[in-house]
Amino acid sequence: MPAEQLTVELIPAFQDNYIYLLRAPGSDVVGIVDAGDAAPAIAELDRQGLALTHIFNTHHHPDHVGGNGALKERFPKALLIGPRSETARIPGMDITVADGDRVDFGSLSFKVIEVPGHTRGHIALWTEAGAAVFSGDTLFAMGCGRMFEGTADQMWNSLGKLKWLPSATRVYCGHEY
Repeated sequence: MPAEQLTVELIPAFQDNYIYLLRAPGSDVVGIVDAGDAAPAIAELDRQGLALTHIFNTHHHPDHVGGNGALKERFPKALLIGPRSETARIPGMDITVADGDRVDFGSLSFKVIEVPGHTRGHIALWTEAGAAVFSGDTLFAMGCGRMFEGTADQMWNSLGKLKWLPSATRVYCGHEY
């Protein structure tokens, strides 16, 4: 495993959602991506004796943000990070981000990629050094997410942005349909 490799663990939620537990290499930096339900995330954090430092949201849908309040209550110092364009729909964000912004995560950095289509304000989080992208409900293992607010052109352009990521990039999607 490369020295900068990001550790990612899958936490199943609901019927087909994925929550991701992240650990930055060589640090106590711990993140959760798209916790629609805090209970399984908190259970896994407690089981491993970890303190949450970052909560990442890719978009505003309840099955991706529903656990934010309980996570912040349990880990009040954790930074809640999400799309700037979703400020009105994701309450309590500490850091809002837009296309091209970077978010430090231990020794790694996530680049924010705006990928509208599923929702107007959807983002993906990519770390080149960690060789991973968290695509939320834009890119799945065998297709793409439904277009609830965006257009087919927006989704096509968003998928085109993700297409150009390095081939070694591990894709972590929000569901498995």
